[in-house]
Amino acid sequence: MISVVISTYKPDNFNAISASIQNTIGVFYELIKITNNGELTIHQAYNKGLSIAKYNSIVFVHDDVIFNTQGWGKHIINHFENDKKIALIGVAGSSAKTKAPSAWSWNGNKNNFHYWSQ
Repeated sequence: MISVVISTYKPDNFNAISASIQNTIGVFYELIKITNNGELTIHQAYNKGLSIAKYNSIVFVHDDVIFNTQGWGKHIINHFENDKKIALIGVAGSSAKTKAPSAWSWNGNKNNFHYWSQ
């Protein structure tokens, strides 16, 4: 089970991501909408969502993301269950990201992403 926290102020974006999550996540989830018209930083909004989340697996996501992978929630849960050393999984739009401190290599291709786990 996954808690999904979204900071948003755009109803169209929220409706699109909500439908995307519902159609692709593949596991039980709760959706936590933090309406934020700029009064909170993204960190404050996410912490507010974290404080009310019911589940141990928590996804923090921007409101302009669309999920395409069917069953992505199962993949997240499997990562945590299969390797107890993993405490965090990150996903970001990029074609590459080194372990060395650096900026994301962004080429504008919306189909590129990179994930890492620690």
